[in-house]
Amino acid sequence: MIRSLCFTLMVCLYLFGVAAAHPYDNREPAEQPNWYQDGAGWNSNYNLGRIVFVDELPDWEELTSTEKKIVTGTKESILRGPAYGPWWREVLKYCEHTINSGEGIPQRLDPDLMPFAALIDGHQSYSELLRSPVTGEFPLLDSEEFSAGDMYIVELDNEELEYFADNFGYRNDWFDESGNRSDNLLGPVLFYRVYGESRVIHQGLFFKLREIR
Repeated sequence: MIRSLCFTLMVCLYLFGVAAAHPYDNREPAEQPNWYQDGAGWNSNYNLGRIVFVDELPDWEELTSTEKKIVTGTKESILRGPAYGPWWREVLKYCEHTINSGEGIPQRLDPDLMPFAALIDGHQSYSELLRSPVTGEFPLLDSEEFSAGDMYIVELDNEELEYFADNFGYRNDWFDESGNRSDNLLGPVLFYRVYGESRVIHQGLFFKLREIR
């Protein structure tokens, strides 16, 4: 009888779309990072076509607990294990993999395109961490307009690389002396915008550089 009731409950949860538990659940957000300055955005004077920056972001204390965890990750917990990093960074690493593997950036995060299924805390799969902490679903990655818990991610093309290299001071990082793409730039350069529960909560350019010693 009890087993039958449990099965019925699981079916109902599935049919009515109740969000699955996220690894961030029941954890405290990490502290405000130094790079998250209250009210600071990016200068929209440098917008270029599809790359549109928000002038002003919410102050840290205006963010909900879930939004803070999206931005900065979670604290380590004695009961629940090690800290998790920022959600948006994990999603961008996923996009970096799909681009490098020739798949490009999917419209919605597709767990079948993940490079591995690493275990988190011994029971949570890596795919669960990539679900939106807001909706519990795999996020849309092409949301140019606000969409709660989703992201807008694009890979910069050559024109955009040239423009932002010059205007944001990345010329020496992204290009060599001959004007070709530098060997120090590892992988794509991504523009990203992160949506919280009711607003943009983070944005920027994501890229990796070779460590020079």
